[in-house]
Amino acid sequence: MGKSRSYHDGLSAYLKKDFQWDDWSHRTTPPRVTLILPDKSTLTCLESALTNASNFFKAEVTSNPGQEIKLNFSDSTTIRTVVDYLNNNTIIISDENFEKLLVASDFINLTNLKGHLSSFWRDTIDSTNCIEFYKLARKHKAQYFYHKSLEFILSNFIEVCCSSDNIEELSEEEMIEVVSDHRLAVDDEDIVHDTVV
Repeated sequence: MGKSRSYHDGLSAYLKKDFQWDDWSHRTTPPRVTLILPDKSTLTCLESALTNASNFFKAEVTSNPGQEIKLNFSDSTTIRTVVDYLNNNTIIISDENFEKLLVASDFINLTNLKGHLSSFWRDTIDSTNCIEFYKLARKHKAQYFYHKSLEFILSNFIEVCCSSDNIEELSEEEMIEVVSDHRLAVDDEDIVHDTVV
């Protein structure tokens, strides 16, 4: 029988794996780093939580040892959400923060966060919001979400057309991409014609 661990225990073990306890055993607290956010506020975080989670943070800490790190890849609220996620292993993803978290997870290359975003997408995509996901994915060149959203639209084209006016928000280029795809699941081509016209 295999071993099992909760996500928190597994992450704790991962964080401790590469951490050099001897480097700070003479101190009373582990090394911390101060992040300066776009709104000029600051966050103080465990250095190991950041560097073990992301090569972006590892490079920043290595090139600026013991110094404050200025972050401007997103807004302050999103950066706080991401750092809180790195410290607590919990994140709330909503329609309101999905796009900003997608951009942030890509910028700092957080694979686990990308996985949570994928789960959110799978749990929430439907005929009323698939066009928004598709356009968002195109805008940010998020290939996974782009392909999956396009597949959803193609497989549910009639439902998408009937349940949402969002199909009208597609640009000419996007509309051509959708209606010319060989995977488009439509029995009645008049629906496609009416949608395009």
